[in-house]
Amino acid sequence: MFTYFNIVRFFRADLLIRRGTTATHPAVDFQGRSTTVIDAACFPGSSGSPVLIVNEGMFTTKSGTFTGYTRVFLLGVLFSGPCMTAQGEIVIETIPTSQQPISLTRLMIHLGYIVQAKEIKVLGEHIKQSLQASGNL
Repeated sequence: MFTYFNIVRFFRADLLIRRGTTATHPAVDFQGRSTTVIDAACFPGSSGSPVLIVNEGMFTTKSGTFTGYTRVFLLGVLFSGPCMTAQGEIVIETIPTSQQPISLTRLMIHLGYIVQAKEIKVLGEHIKQSLQASGNL
């Protein structure tokens, strides 16, 4: 996953390249949507980061054969990630007998949801058709 701290300074030292693994199979839609889950350190502000699959050396192809070259392709774009709650932030919560202040903090659990690259292609086609219909392309 690539994360840019400042999009204006595109190719400078503030480009982060992180490692992770796919948590769901990339060819299968997660929960019936065109998303894939990755197991990587994903934090707020990382949304929009491209997620690439990089195979170096030997890997298995879709047909099940082994091949020995390097390939890189776009898996998708990060758009969100699940959180869990732990005590930390003070909130007022109604309890059947009284109101008790408790603290809650949202914690990232190092999973990220990405929209699959096939949906980026669909979006590109939609934009192209809209521009053609308006005479701007």
